Amino acid sequence: MLASVLASLVPSDKWFIRVVDLVREPMSYGAALLLFLGIFVKWRWRWVTVALFAATIAINVARIWPYSELAATQFQLADQADSRCFSALSANVKVKNREFDRLVSQIRRYDPDLLFLMETDRRWVDALGPLLDDYPHVQSHPQAHAFGLVFASRVPVAKSNIVENTYRDTPTLYTTLQVEGAPVEFIGLHPKPPLPGWNS
Repeated sequence: MLASVLASLVPSDKWFIRVVDLVREPMSYGAALLLFLGIFVKWRWRWVTVALFAATIAINVARIWPYSELAATQFQLADQADSRCFSALSANVKVKNREFDRLVSQIRRYDPDLLFLMETDRRWVDALGPLLDDYPHVQSHPQAHAFGLVFASRVPVAKSNIVENTYRDTPTLYTTLQVEGAPVEFIGLHPKPPLPGWNS
């Protein structure tokens, strides 16, 4: 466990290194259980084993911490009455999912000013058509396999472009929004997950 966690600290996009990022939390629970058991198992390397599991937990917790509810707030949220505020909703619809109505009702309930959807194929784009008509700016990049995008905005858009500059079939959206005259950069993509033979 410790060897894989140490390897995950290497700045690489290789799948066999990045896959550890997906399992840090369950790995920490497993290491804690093994650490606890290691305390009671009497053998010569008991404390070395306990120390290795403790190091595994410590590194994983350090990597997870900034994203946890326990971490300090990085910025103060603005008052909702502020005219510069807008709402945003992002969702991974899962390309094989066909429960279009559930997402439509969720979008209608929250009524976001900015909408970013991932894993959209042509059927998703068609099913969302009437809802997307409520947005002055809509860009879609449907794909059959997993990385299609839909972007819709009521916030004024100065410029917007979808490019495939990371991997083929992995589009990235670059948009400049105009919020009370100030530019706000929005970048959206569905990164490739680290799977065997598939670098992140």
